[in-house]
Amino acid sequence: MTTKLPSEGVDVTLNYIFQDAVASATNIMTPPGGGAGFKVPSGYKFHPVCLHGESDTDLTAGTITFKIFVDGVVANAYPSVVLSDTVQAASSTQELHTEPVNQGSVVSVRATANSGLTPSTCSLDAILVGVLLPA
Repeated sequence: MTTKLPSEGVDVTLNYIFQDAVASATNIMTPPGGGAGFKVPSGYKFHPVCLHGESDTDLTAGTITFKIFVDGVVANAYPSVVLSDTVQAASSTQELHTEPVNQGSVVSVRATANSGLTPSTCSLDAILVGVLLPA
């Protein structure tokens, strides 16, 4: 059964994880059960408004940059966050109506660790918050 979403939109919270992120790599995060990401439903656009990223391990050197991807391509217009020695968790926001993601596209998160990352591995969590509005 298909049900229409409210015309004022629906808040969406998406969780992504990655176990054992390593230095000098782009780590493709997945929903907790696996899969490629969130597919924007037909007739709607997804508006990313907040990205949160964190590590389960104290980073003592290097950086990890979390970015939103659409259909496997980095989407620099959306929020991104950077973790470092002094930042173990971070969030970034943007305006609601800035460049929405079109219906049928898959939204995901990737975390790129630079070559100086210490410790050598860590587990990552990302939370992407957005709003679905009629196209």
